[in-house]
Amino acid sequence: MNNTSYQMSDIERANLSRTIDYSGIRSIPEIWAIVKQRFPQTVALHDPHSNPEIKFTYSDLYQQIQQFASGLQALGINANSEEAVPPRVALFADNSPRWLIADQGIMTAGAANAVRGATADPEELLYIIQDSGSTALVVENLALLKKLQARLPDLPIELIVLLSDEEPETSPTLTTVKFSQVMATGANRPFKPANHSPHTLATLLYTSGTTGKPKGVMLTHGNLLHQLTTFGTILQPVGTPTNAQSNTSCFPKDAPKFTPAFAISNKTLKPANPSTWSAFRASGNRFTRQYKSNLENSHPTNKNW
Repeated sequence: MNNTSYQMSDIERANLSRTIDYSGIRSIPEIWAIVKQRFPQTVALHDPHSNPEIKFTYSDLYQQIQQFASGLQALGINANSEEAVPPRVALFADNSPRWLIADQGIMTAGAANAVRGATADPEELLYIIQDSGSTALVVENLALLKKLQARLPDLPIELIVLLSDEEPETSPTLTTVKFSQVMATGANRPFKPANHSPHTLATLLYTSGTTGKPKGVMLTHGNLLHQLTTFGTILQPVGTPTNAQSNTSCFPKDAPKFTPAFAISNKTLKPANPSTWSAFRASGNRFTRQYKSNLENSHPTNKNW
């Protein structure tokens, strides 16, 4: 049976030509240097509910990620070029600016993360630590850490990072630091770039385990980059151009207009403006219909897909 791959339309190829070309990069952390250069003063992350309010430009966010990664490296989180799979760091927290900094900081440091929300059952979280082989744990706050703490000596955890500003309890056997301490450590240490490839493990996404133990889905940097390099076929974000771009039309005139800040939901970047998300769904439905048509033409047995 012939396996015909999806063929982009002329419109989709034209749309891609109007967006930033990420096809030459090999890993997710490389994105941030590019957007820092292209959109240094554009707001990348905005949390109006925090106290004080947090607003980071792409330049700010790049610096925060690099600093967190440097701090992790100083605390012992480093990739080993002789090992096929990078070290794993469990990240148990809900959406926040610090979640994104930690998520991307872990990858930038040379590790892969195993992510789950802070409200998941503690037994499930402990299983994920064990199953993923995580040697470090980034956790939302002290309350969640206390739910896990009694069992951590039985697991291979060597480092704990609190995303909150609470004072961690001291332990003679386990290094526990808070977010600000990681950042302070990273500020005084040169960053060592990780040598990721598209085939390097980036993240482990675990299911909720409703019918058994949670299952970890292995996603490589190449898996995640595929979404980025093809996203422009459906939607072309319109941001504030830099001075160098001010005389150049980089986006189609009929592209949906929205604030270039994004709401982060685990590994999915969603435009913050609901009307834009509706436009994305509408375009996605067209993409799905065309894919289905191609599938049916190449595989007649899939008419009921």
